[in-house]
Amino acid sequence: GRFYTKYVSEIESDTDEFFRHTKLVLDELHVVNYTTEDCKIVKYVCTLISARAAFLAAAGLATLINRLNKQDMTIAVD
Repeated sequence: GRFYTKYVSEIESDTDEFFRHTKLVLDELHVVNYTTEDCKIVKYVCTLISARAAFLAAAGLATLINRLNKQDMTIAVD
């Protein structure tokens, strides 16, 4: 199967210990017999993946900004 980016966003949107979104994603992926601890781990891994992606994007942008050699620069992310 595939683990789409939208799943990471959905899982990270869980704000309580019930893991409603995480469980929906796991159900959609046909994962069975998962526990609350499994949901915690999945959410933690998604958080790590998002942080790594942000660091990689920032590194690329920093390189471009340094090459442009401009005094002021604004970057927006949606």
